Amino acid sequence: MRQSVSVYFSSAGRRVGLIHCFREAARDLGVDLRVIAGDMAPDYSAACVEADVAIRTPACSAPEFIDVVLDNCVRHEVDLVVPTIDPELILYSRARARFGVHHITVGVSDPQVVEIAQDKYLTAKWFSERGFATPATFDLEELSKAPQSAPWPLLLKPKAGSASKGIYVAKDWGEVRADDVAADYVAQALLSGREFTTNIFFDHKGFLRAAVPHVRQEVRGGEVSKGETVNDPQIIAIAERLGQQLKGARGALCFQAIVGADGIPSIFEINARFGGGYPLAHRAGAPFAKWLLAESIGLEADYAHQWQPGLRMLRYDDAHFIGTCYSITKDF
Repeated sequence: MRQSVSVYFSSAGRRVGLIHCFREAARDLGVDLRVIAGDMAPDYSAACVEADVAIRTPACSAPEFIDVVLDNCVRHEVDLVVPTIDPELILYSRARARFGVHHITVGVSDPQVVEIAQDKYLTAKWFSERGFATPATFDLEELSKAPQSAPWPLLLKPKAGSASKGIYVAKDWGEVRADDVAADYVAQALLSGREFTTNIFFDHKGFLRAAVPHVRQEVRGGEVSKGETVNDPQIIAIAERLGQQLKGARGALCFQAIVGADGIPSIFEINARFGGGYPLAHRAGAPFAKWLLAESIGLEADYAHQWQPGLRMLRYDDAHFIGTCYSITKDF
């Protein structure tokens, strides 16, 4: 009898490409995959259309969020939970033991890693303290006391932001929005150059198993829409250093760096989840989804791989068409 595995995609939204990667991974492992997708509005989630079961959940900011998800995961005999958005990561990380009681793996790093990744100021401080090249980063409240000390123009971004929301450039302190000083924004030196995202995978023991950089040729809504894998030794070296120093990392993560005119890469962000560009690494030959599936159901994960440089991803829009009289909220 074929082994089966059930995977829950949290805040699934439009992560159809990620679901496809997991379906392909299950076929490669020779197991039957059942996809459960949760979303606040499953009737309007493309990923929920792709799922075998769709579940309505509260917002991750709601106090009952983890309880609702856990109850549904137990009821549907879920083996693996895959978080997809930044705000929910710390909730899942802190609740891993609760899921573990029910033999459910949550694909997320330890809380200290998530906390570093979710706060842009902490991220920059962590990089700087460990000798990584990273752009100068300023707390706005501190910067307000001596704005002339900063290397203007600066990039303003929310400390806990994602998907490039709320980002803008200020030429001097006069262009900094007053509300942002109290709204947990940070300011960073404005970098220019070739921008990379690197998908990295840590196994269940915390060992780095893969690093696949790609150039971000075009970005839409904070996600790469055009990219190409590049075997850049300097970027790979950064990944290897992260593998040594980022204690508590688990599963899929990604980081961003810019290589300036001087040829030196500056790393400026970590995302402690599957990045939007992960399908490119998957297609290039680094099947994080397959390794995570294998780990979650006790199969031996074959981490050996050889990924393909020069593979280009060109994203385009597709659509599901659902009649207004039909509800896809199959179970909630």
